[in-house]
Amino acid sequence: MLGISTVAFGNLLNAQVIERQPRSAGYDLRTVVRAACEHWRRQAAGRGAPGEERVLSSARARQAVAAAEQLELRTAIARGEYVSLAAIGKALDGLIITMRQQFLWAIPPAVVAVVKDHAPGADSGAIFEAVDDVVRDALTQFADGAGQIADTKPEAGEADVGLKHARRLRGAGPDHVGDGE
Repeated sequence: MLGISTVAFGNLLNAQVIERQPRSAGYDLRTVVRAACEHWRRQAAGRGAPGEERVLSSARARQAVAAAEQLELRTAIARGEYVSLAAIGKALDGLIITMRQQFLWAIPPAVVAVVKDHAPGADSGAIFEAVDDVVRDALTQFADGAGQIADTKPEAGEADVGLKHARRLRGAGPDHVGDGE
């Protein structure tokens, strides 16, 4: 009567779209047609069964939120509120090179001048070499990733590096400049 097979009618009964009736009572054609049409209308609209409705609507809500966030990000980028990672890297490269040059060319001579003010008889060459070694060691540690901020306590043997340079300045120990290194 509806133009559907008995299997399709059984599926509507199993999905509880149509309320099951005893054989003796039969089915009211208007009620069956209304229920089936409402069910098919809901499916066509993407709502399906009541349980499916929540799943689909939450998926649509997540999709709408994602689209809104993407639009906000594009707008912020267009306004210049975000900077590309490449631009930050390029700026940091220049800063790091400048800092490295300052560490290598400005700090050792400045330390020599300060030490010479306090100890006029100190060996300028030994002071320069010791400070230059400390700066180069520190830059090498940072380049190797060992000089991270979280590492506040030196590992075993790392503290000896500073002592080695201090001994060189005082002229004590086997690391003294002029001992045939």
